[in-house]
Amino acid sequence: MIPDLPEIPTFPKLNWNFETDKYYINEEDVDKLLNYGEYELPLYRYEMNLYSNQLDIILDTINN
Repeated sequence: MIPDLPEIPTFPKLNWNFETDKYYINEEDVDKLLNYGEYELPLYRYEMNLYSNQLDIILDTINN
């Protein structure tokens, strides 16, 4: 049986503000962005590697 494809993590919704000719986000949104880049994306990459390895095993089994 083919495993389910991992879901792509949703990019967090950030509230951008503009002041003194610069855009910025608040601390809560910074935490969301850091969590996305440091945890959610690497987890997705890991899950995709597992998925790819499982598919390789299935295809090798079918071809042999």
